[in-house]
Amino acid sequence: MSSEPEDLERKLGFANILLVAGTALFVQVSTLVLAIPFVPFYSELPSYEPAGQEGAGPILNSVILIAMAAFATIVMLVLIKLKRESLLKVVLGILIAVGSISISYTVALVWLSYLVDDSSLPALILGVMFAVAVFMVTVRPRFKRVNLIVSLVMAILFATSFAIFLKPPTSLVLPVAFAIYDIYAVFAGPLKALLSQKESTVDAFAPLLLNVGGIHIGLGDFIFYGMLPATALLLSGWYASALVSGIILAGLAATLLFLKRFRMFPGLPIPLIIGTAVLAGVLYL
Repeated sequence: MSSEPEDLERKLGFANILLVAGTALFVQVSTLVLAIPFVPFYSELPSYEPAGQEGAGPILNSVILIAMAAFATIVMLVLIKLKRESLLKVVLGILIAVGSISISYTVALVWLSYLVDDSSLPALILGVMFAVAVFMVTVRPRFKRVNLIVSLVMAILFATSFAIFLKPPTSLVLPVAFAIYDIYAVFAGPLKALLSQKESTVDAFAPLLLNVGGIHIGLGDFIFYGMLPATALLLSGWYASALVSGIILAGLAATLLFLKRFRMFPGLPIPLIIGTAVLAGVLYL
C-alpha cells in the first residue's frame, strides 16, 4: 500500500479513508454473497493442500503460494528494468485471464444453477467475457474507472475462491503468512522496488494495483480482506463473519493512519493478523 507524497494530507484525509474502507466493505459483502450458495456443501469441496493439512503442511502450503507471488513480482521488476513493459503486460494478461476464466466459471456455474437447468454454457460464456475484459485492462489500462471495476471484480472472485477451496488450518495460516511476507516485501523486498517506480509506471499495472483516491493498494490486499470474512461465514456463521469483517475494516483504517507517516506501509499485517486471531478464537476456544 502506498501514496504519492504530493498532497498527502488530502489523499489520506477522513474522506479518502472512508472511501478505501467502503471499497473494502464492498468487496467483503460481495464475496459473502457469492459464498452463500457454497455453505451447504463447503466441507465436500476439494481443497488446496499440496503439502497436506497435518504437521507443517499448512505452512508449506502457504510458502508455495508466497513463493509464487514473490517470483511473479521479481519477474515484473526485471522486465521493467529491461524496458519490456509491453511484453510483461501481455504475459500478465494471459496468465491472469486464464485464472479468471476458471474462477469465474466455477462461481457462475453454482449461481446460475438457481436460474437455469443447465448452467454450464452460460457460466462459460460469462467466464470468457470476463477473461477478455481482464486481458484488455491488463494490456491497455487506459481508463482508470474501468480498471478499478475489473480489479474489484477480480478481487471478489479470487477472495471467494480462496474462501471456498482453502480449509483449516491452511485457511488460517495463509493470511498470517502473507501478512508477515507483506512486511518484508513492502519495507525491504520486491514490492518496495515496484511501488517506488514513478506513478505512471505503477498505474500501468492494472489490475494488480488499484488506485483508490490516489492510494495504491495491491489486489492481494483486497482479496484477503474479502476472503477472511467469507471463511468465517463458511466455518462458523454470520456472527463470526460480521465480527471478522469489522475488525479487518478497523485494522485497515489504522493501516491508513500509519501510511501518513511512512508513505509505503504493508496493508495486510494489522487487519489480517488480528482478524485471523479472532477467527481462530471463535473456532477453537
